[in-house]
Amino acid sequence: MGLALKSWKRVAALALAGAVGFGVGNLFFFALAFLFGFPLVGAGMGALGGLLLGLALADWRKVLLLGLAGMVGFGVGGAIAAALGMSVLGIDWEQPPLLLLVYVLVMGMVGIIGGASLGAALGFLENRKLAQGQRPRVR
Repeated sequence: MGLALKSWKRVAALALAGAVGFGVGNLFFFALAFLFGFPLVGAGMGALGGLLLGLALADWRKVLLLGLAGMVGFGVGGAIAAALGMSVLGIDWEQPPLLLLVYVLVMGMVGIIGGASLGAALGFLENRKLAQGQRPRVR
């Protein structure tokens, strides 16, 4: 997302915020998952990761929209993974290699759905910012 914004400072800030947000969110919500179910891991991790990505961009609208988009995207991905029997961090690692490969592919799908929702939200915000900055043409 930082490269799409054409700023190396934003690349570094977003990479750090994403690593912290998704990492801490994954650990924290994994502990809560035993109480409320595994789709909560994806939704909570996405919300916390999106919030920190928005904080790295220093705009409260981005904080709210990216937090919501992360929660919805990763929550939907986590729910699909749970429906397929491949809950986030919920697999026994002593399975046949093919099942582990399927697990990795399903978690990749969760990341694609969550990342697409975050990218769409950021694209919406950036297009809106560009549209507000344009002057009307008057001849």
